[in-house]
Amino acid sequence: MPRLSAEAVLAIWEQAPIDDAVRGPLTVLAHAYPELSEDNLLDLSIGERDSLLLQLRHQLFGENLDGFAHCPSCDERLEFSITVGEIRRTGYPGVLDRVLDVKTSDVQARMRLPNSHDLVQIQRCQNPERAAHLLFERCIERIECQGRRLTPGELPEDLLAMLDERLSQQQGLADLELEIQCDACGHSWKAQLDIASFFIRELGRYAGQLLDQVHMLATAYGWTEQAILGMHPHRRSAYLERLLT
Repeated sequence: MPRLSAEAVLAIWEQAPIDDAVRGPLTVLAHAYPELSEDNLLDLSIGERDSLLLQLRHQLFGENLDGFAHCPSCDERLEFSITVGEIRRTGYPGVLDRVLDVKTSDVQARMRLPNSHDLVQIQRCQNPERAAHLLFERCIERIECQGRRLTPGELPEDLLAMLDERLSQQQGLADLELEIQCDACGHSWKAQLDIASFFIRELGRYAGQLLDQVHMLATAYGWTEQAILGMHPHRRSAYLERLLT
């Protein structure tokens, strides 16, 4: 089963910008799945990508995800906790269909799920509505009405609604929302949980802890970074405990 070593975590910390929503997750997966080419990783749907990231996160940090959100009504800072099991039950549709086919009596449409190739192309678009429109146009593969090809702009409203519903069902972890209620003002809302960003920020904090451990053990014992990071975490912790007592 793929895992991230301490050495890999520091390499990711060096290579993956926290604010890069495309390259960051791909860098993590490249270290965990070296047998997959860059194109293989780019071809994963966003839901498939995030499912792999959640599996890695579970192996490295355990079952619980603890975070916080700000109430959009009163700006209160609220803590939340959710388990990997709960995320999988609410955000994973089972077998993902990368290609979606919908039709009415007259019109047929085929759309594929967005992947990282698409995110690379729209990454620099500053207008969210324009970015969503560009993403939709990239993912539409075919629209036909009685044998005539239609453009995405000609897609009937009822078929558009059907595509949107199918897409929501198949997005999985890429479209995960949490129900949150503010303890201060009682406001309730749905907050999106971006598994990729959440995990990469956790990796950044963990990398900082590893650097602290390397500094302490190298200073005390003269060991190299490679030797320290190559230790089992339990042994590394045992040496650190002896330094701190």
